[in-house]
Amino acid sequence: MKKNIPFLLLFFICSVLQTNAQTNIKNKANILEGIWLFKSQKTSDKPEMGFVPMNTGILKIISSDGKFTNFTPNPYKIIIGTDGLCHVKSDSIYVESVQHSVIPSLIGKDNRLIYKLHDNFLYLKFFLEKNAINQDVNIWIEEIWEKAQMPNQITTETIK
Repeated sequence: MKKNIPFLLLFFICSVLQTNAQTNIKNKANILEGIWLFKSQKTSDKPEMGFVPMNTGILKIISSDGKFTNFTPNPYKIIIGTDGLCHVKSDSIYVESVQHSVIPSLIGKDNRLIYKLHDNFLYLKFFLEKNAINQDVNIWIEEIWEKAQMPNQITTETIK
């Protein structure tokens, strides 16, 4: 029995470290949870443009059950552009497993996105091989999203 104590101790320590690492990644996933508004975009084919403001109204919902949905509301209907499952792989990699998309080449793919968080902003960077009409584009896309916040009080400035 005494021979097994070092082995059991080592097993216990490894289990605690593994659980702690998984908890840290889950905590990161909770940070990404919410409703995000698409603010600006930069593409590698037009680096001179820098980040271009986007007033498209595109929203990304990342939910606690590991699902994401990108959609665009307009006066007549809401269009879901992409949806599927998602998870945080590390401190800098977020993966979206696309189930449905208006870009056919994304369907069924695991898209690895580089992410960074700063205050209420989410920076995403990913590689896009084909566009919505299946043409080769092979570009890096960088996006900035702002997290929706509940205001402390409603003012005329809040609703503008």
